[in-house]
Amino acid sequence: SGTGPLNALVDLPVGGTLTYTVDARVVAGSGSGTLVHRATVSPPSGIQDPDDSNNTAVDSDGIGTLVTITAEKDPAGQGRGTLVSSPAAIQCDPSCTSRSADFLAGSQVSLTATPAPGSVFVGWSGACSGTANPCTVSADQAATVTARFDIVRYDITTTSTPGGTLSCPSPVTYGESVTCTVTPRP
Repeated sequence: SGTGPLNALVDLPVGGTLTYTVDARVVAGSGSGTLVHRATVSPPSGIQDPDDSNNTAVDSDGIGTLVTITAEKDPAGQGRGTLVSSPAAIQCDPSCTSRSADFLAGSQVSLTATPAPGSVFVGWSGACSGTANPCTVSADQAATVTARFDIVRYDITTTSTPGGTLSCPSPVTYGESVTCTVTPRP
């Protein structure tokens, strides 16, 4: 029993077994805990081990502190999109509003915003700011990153000719139907 790697050479008799067990426990609410590796050797059936006190080796290691990163979409934005993290833990498709995941304290988390068709990525707020995509957050403490997606709008330019005028509402939102009016000159 102790800490450090399990590093022992053993002679396993024919018919003997080696059982390797991994047990990880995180203390609720703390993000830290222990990871225990246990290797146990058992003699073959019908054979008595004269010294069974040396048949188990244990390695116990602390698990680092975990930090929660939340990726959310700005409800003021009318567009849709996907948010994905690297390391892979957050996957927020166009229909979700936010996702959270725990990352090892001190790690770098990259978030990528991908707009859905008809939407545009506008930028980040919270633990990231600006428009650089992806953005990177250091998991030093719990953090929230907000992405804003807006609907694509198109400007329509009309012209007048000696024969009349064409007028259309502008801008037009992606997927929106509009009616343009042609007015002939008398």
